[in-house]
Amino acid sequence: MPKNKDSMKYMIWRVVVSTIFEYIIMVMIACNTILLMMKYTPRSKNASFESYTSILAVLNMAFTTVFTVETVLKIIAFGLKNYFKDAWNVFDFVTIIGSITDVLYTEIYQKINAVETLGLFNFGFLRLFRAARLIKLLRQGYTIRILLWTFVQSFKALPYVILLIAMLFFIYAIIGMQIFGNIRLKPGTEINRHNNFRSFFDGVMLLFRCATGESWQQIMLSCMSNQECDPMTNFRGTNMCGLDIAIPYFVSFIFLCSFLV
Repeated sequence: MPKNKDSMKYMIWRVVVSTIFEYIIMVMIACNTILLMMKYTPRSKNASFESYTSILAVLNMAFTTVFTVETVLKIIAFGLKNYFKDAWNVFDFVTIIGSITDVLYTEIYQKINAVETLGLFNFGFLRLFRAARLIKLLRQGYTIRILLWTFVQSFKALPYVILLIAMLFFIYAIIGMQIFGNIRLKPGTEINRHNNFRSFFDGVMLLFRCATGESWQQIMLSCMSNQECDPMTNFRGTNMCGLDIAIPYFVSFIFLCSFLV
């Protein structure tokens, strides 16, 4: 907070810390989000599309100007040292520098040279700074910051969750190898050379496919009783492989995965 309350710096500080100023910035961010959603690639370019693109470019420059003014006002109000103490301010500054560079390159350099790259370096990545403005919403909303902090803190338990998931896949893959590993592989069915319990790795990959929800019901039905056995196994019968335990096996696996994955 500036000490001299009669100075211009103090007046600017009062503006940038006011609730109205924060709401205005939030509205600008929301409008910028809508602007990003309005871009599309047409099947064929025409005069109307060129006009539409020009309008979007002008609006993008307008939003860049607004956020640049916000950054300049905050630097004046807080001072360089205090401004860069806040990590959010550093992020805003980097975003603004990238956005300004994007505007200068896209709207000026490309129109003059009509190229997409400068030498061997592609500047297309600068458009990412337009989307980075959306992250500014995290700063404006206290509740959103709490959710973000909770999300970050949950990563501390991530290694234990990964270990639990690995144990689940390990146990079910071993059981699957013992029960369904001798089912004959048939092209065109769910138990084939790419999808089976013949080895531990194949079993894990099959379970991973089931965990994504891809045709796990058909895989379960293909592992039930009266399935044709593989000739390479020691089973003498032709329809003795597979068990009805496939139903609780796959249902329990999907049920557990729904809580862990």
